[in-house]
Amino acid sequence: LTVTLFWKLRHNARDAFQTTFLQRAISKAQNVSRETGRQIDRLDGLRRFLDSRDSVERHEFSQYAAPLLKGVPIRALEWIPRVSREERLFYESSAKQDGAARFRIYEKDADGREVRSPDRDEYFPVFYLEPLEGNELALGFDLASDPVRRAAMEKSRDTGLPVATP
Repeated sequence: LTVTLFWKLRHNARDAFQTTFLQRAISKAQNVSRETGRQIDRLDGLRRFLDSRDSVERHEFSQYAAPLLKGVPIRALEWIPRVSREERLFYESSAKQDGAARFRIYEKDADGREVRSPDRDEYFPVFYLEPLEGNELALGFDLASDPVRRAAMEKSRDTGLPVATP
């Protein structure tokens, strides 16, 4: 009788635990889904802002993007232009004139050191960044030099949808 009662109670406890676990997991997944949707809406608003203008200055990007970061789990918002070989010098000097004195289009070598990106047809540098504080090292980084980020950018380009990297 004791063994039977033990197995019955154990089975009931396991079922209750699984039910509770699944309910909590579903609730958490729904919360993540809702929050992801809100973040995508914010990013879409930023995209529409950038698309609505012929050009956006660094301070305008910061003014628009800063409020989008309040109370959200996003480390930074960036604008990554597609820069041709011919435009590289223009973008580098323009950023310096905007106050980004150390700006250059760079990538990381095998040892993780910053090196000037070699000559190629196009670059995708972090040009505008909010907040700048704490993220200064990202400014100028050529995202196309990182295989994971490059794959995400290509997927987004090909599908027209937002894509996240780990």
